[in-house]
Amino acid sequence: MRTRSALLAGQLTLLTAAAAFAAPGFAADPGTDAAATAQDGELSEIVVTAEKHVASEQKTPIAMTVVQGTAIEEAGVVDMKGLTALAPEINIVTNTIYTQVGIRGVSSQDISETADPAITVGIDGEYLDHPIGLNSTLFDIARVEVLRGPQGTLYGKDSAGGSINIITNKPDPTKFSAMLSVGGGNYSTVDSQGMVNIPIDETLAVRAAFMTSKHSGYTDNSPAADGDTGDVKAARVGLLFAPNDRLNAYVAGEYVNINQTSPSQYGIPVTAADVTPSGPFAGTPSNFDPPLPTRSGYPLQ
Repeated sequence: MRTRSALLAGQLTLLTAAAAFAAPGFAADPGTDAAATAQDGELSEIVVTAEKHVASEQKTPIAMTVVQGTAIEEAGVVDMKGLTALAPEINIVTNTIYTQVGIRGVSSQDISETADPAITVGIDGEYLDHPIGLNSTLFDIARVEVLRGPQGTLYGKDSAGGSINIITNKPDPTKFSAMLSVGGGNYSTVDSQGMVNIPIDETLAVRAAFMTSKHSGYTDNSPAADGDTGDVKAARVGLLFAPNDRLNAYVAGEYVNINQTSPSQYGIPVTAADVTPSGPFAGTPSNFDPPLPTRSGYPLQ
């Protein structure tokens, strides 16, 4: 069975800073690196927005893990499941378009539309009430903030286990930049990512990014088509208007298309010759015929 999912989300953010405050607003850092530039021999400051405003991680009273975009690229992480190597408290299970997120063992087993999640997930402050298609959003990322729960005061009742904030790279009006990467692997795997940042003038810039991931099936379902295939495409376009350091407007849209077969199950035939004689399971088969295969016996290609 093939599954398709499309996600289109937009965000408009207007931020102002009163003159009485010395702290810079969000517009003060429209660049792609979340960490402030450090002097030689000094540690760089890690800037976060976990409390809905810009602050230093060291001064934010929240138990959190911050994964910078550069660390994501260096580790070769291309999806949400790869974050578990950089933030061990996260547990992510994917099933086609559905993503089950857990933090420190706390998660919701129900991923239906009517269920209440235990972990909130947001992209640039845009709350995703159900993380459908979430596994394809990890491209052109500035940082990922993993907040250990509960976080109900800031993020509501669905954050009993914590919250994950994904912050994308914003358009930069100061310079033109572009990037393209392509990778491959077994099972005919081909992954690609790219972005282009175009400054229109000193106050206006647009940034576009995309990702694709495709591989053949992991299981042989002959004579039917292979199972566990993967075919994901996603794109994001953002526009930033920053006339001064006290005001900016940012609007973005993201599109995700997932077209792949679901994970398959290997059926094991059982014999009715050997049955449980008594007890609550009386009359049920108690032996496998043929014997339960070893791992090498499964129809993996």
